[in-house]
Amino acid sequence: MGKFHLKVFLLFISITIPTTSAARCEYEDLSFSGYTCTLKEANVENEDDVIVIEGDHLPGSNDNSVVGLSVRNSTMRFIPAEIFLKFTNLNYLEFANVGLTDIRSGKLFNCSQLEELFIVGNDLRALPRSTFEACLGLKYIYIVSEPITFIDDEAFVGLENLVELTLSNNELTQFRFQALTPLKNLEILKILSNKLSNLNAVLPESMANLEVLDLSFNELTAFPTNFFQNARSLQQLIINGNHITSIDNTIFQPLVNLQILVLHNNSISEIGADAFASLNNVYELHLHFNNIQLIHVELFSTMPNLRYLNLDNNFLDSTSLPSQAFASLSQLGTLSLSGNQLTTIDPKMFKPLTEVTRIFLRSNQITSLAIETFENNNKLNDLGLSSNYLTIVDSELFRPLTKLQILSLSENQIEAIDEEAFKYLENLRILYFTDNTCASIPLPISNSEPITFIDDEAFVGLQNLEELNLRYTCTLKEANVENEDDVIVIEGDHLPGSNDNSVVGLSVRNSTMRSDLFSGLEKLRDLSLFFNSLSSIPSQAFASLSQLNIIDLSGNQLTTLDPELFRPLTEVKQMYLGDNQITSLEIGIFENNKNLIEINLNSNNLTILDGEVFRPLTQLQTLNLYMNQIIAIDQEMFSFLIYLRSFNLNENSCASLAIVGSIGSTIDFDAYYDDLKECYEKYLELNPTTTQPSTTTNRL
Repeated sequence: MGKFHLKVFLLFISITIPTTSAARCEYEDLSFSGYTCTLKEANVENEDDVIVIEGDHLPGSNDNSVVGLSVRNSTMRFIPAEIFLKFTNLNYLEFANVGLTDIRSGKLFNCSQLEELFIVGNDLRALPRSTFEACLGLKYIYIVSEPITFIDDEAFVGLENLVELTLSNNELTQFRFQALTPLKNLEILKILSNKLSNLNAVLPESMANLEVLDLSFNELTAFPTNFFQNARSLQQLIINGNHITSIDNTIFQPLVNLQILVLHNNSISEIGADAFASLNNVYELHLHFNNIQLIHVELFSTMPNLRYLNLDNNFLDSTSLPSQAFASLSQLGTLSLSGNQLTTIDPKMFKPLTEVTRIFLRSNQITSLAIETFENNNKLNDLGLSSNYLTIVDSELFRPLTKLQILSLSENQIEAIDEEAFKYLENLRILYFTDNTCASIPLPISNSEPITFIDDEAFVGLQNLEELNLRYTCTLKEANVENEDDVIVIEGDHLPGSNDNSVVGLSVRNSTMRSDLFSGLEKLRDLSLFFNSLSSIPSQAFASLSQLNIIDLSGNQLTTLDPELFRPLTEVKQMYLGDNQITSLEIGIFENNKNLIEINLNSNNLTILDGEVFRPLTQLQTLNLYMNQIIAIDQEMFSFLIYLRSFNLNENSCASLAIVGSIGSTIDFDAYYDDLKECYEKYLELNPTTTQPSTTTNRL
């Protein structure tokens, strides 16, 4: 072959031949976005490929009626001209997950009506010069989850009407803010979740109208001097999830209109005493998950409008948090100091907080609280004191808190509860008291842990309580103390080489509960008593709990349940009885529990399931019988459980299976007849007078 012919041949094979393919529009008239086309099968692999858009319009509509277009189920590496030639009135355009690689100048044209542009999850790597020059009416641009690393300084030329620019979840390592110069009306700028490590210039003068700036989840360590000098209208600044180490006294000085400042999850260890001096309009301040070790007494003194302050998970101790730190915050509604190293709280600290409704002090090292700590906080409705070292609950501490609704005292070392501890908390709905020592009765064992005890009147005054969690508390074993002066004699043989003085831990079992312990808690909705080693419960223990929705008695030592026990619980929906030693269920036990939708009886010693036990439970959807000793099942029980969708019989003697019905449908137990046959036959053997149906087709 001659050289000329070879060149022609090579030229021929290097030319990509354009293809023409059909794409389909599905038209909808949506109330919120108008008449739209969802474009499918629009495959454009090469720059010059052509598509023919097909599809039937809704009556009374035509191409000119289309105002929104979303591309779906397509591979569109380049934007085809046919979109803009066919639909000339688009104001909404979306390319999501279609493989778009190129939107260079000229690819967007005839789009003067376009206001919103979404480009999400494609393969776009750059925004070149004059990308949007034909779409000067754009108000909102969202470019999200693209591998973009470069934006030309003149990419946004002409977009004077742009209100919001979002460039999130991309791969930007730098951003030249002079590219924003044309955007004179920009109000919202989001460049979050990129890889920006430094900001090489101040915000341009055109940012005078900017109200929201989100630079969160980048790799920033600091801001250039005077970075915010042209952003005096800024109302929200969001820079969490970076590596900022300090805040000096000048960086936020221009932000006199700022309302929300989000700085959490950085590495801030130092904040200048006057860092917030000009932020007197800020009402929300997030400083949690930093390394702050000192709060200057005047730091918040110029923030009288602050409503929310979060200082969780820093390194503040009782010496680095001045008693007057919150002196100017009379409007504060939420204060969170959890996860610090506080051992004491100065009684004066919260006095200025007359409007506070939530105080969180969880996961500190607080050993005690002076009774006047909350005396000025009578609007408090949520108090978190869990995971501290509190040992005593004094009723006077809570006297001012008549509006308190949620109180968390879990995971402390509470040894004693004032018998009127909660007397004044008449609006309390939820009380968390898990994992405490809770003792007030001494035992004659040297070096022992104290016995667990809750006064019979501990819950007096809690008539509005809706949730009570007492797990891992009040555990006794045959140490029955009915009266204050009762005496117990502790018996038992020591191990060789040990005596009473060797005992360093005491675990008390087989305790009983007074029948009137929960009297007065008529509004209780959620009661958790799991893992308390209860061996019995009085038949009238729940007599006043007619509004209860959830009851959890798991992990105790119950062997039987009184048939009257659950009779008052007419509204109960979830019942957890797993990890006990229950051997049987009497007919009538669930007679009044017709609203039950879930029962968990796993890990007990049940052997026989009588259908009559479950007859009242026509609403039951979940029944868990995992790991019992079931040898026989009354087949008739499934004719009563007409809404059952989940049934777990794994690890039992006569059968082992778990069945979950499809969403919205019940289980067809006929299909599992062979699996359950042994269970059914054993029941007939044990109850020879019983007539069983051959199948369960009588289910409603």
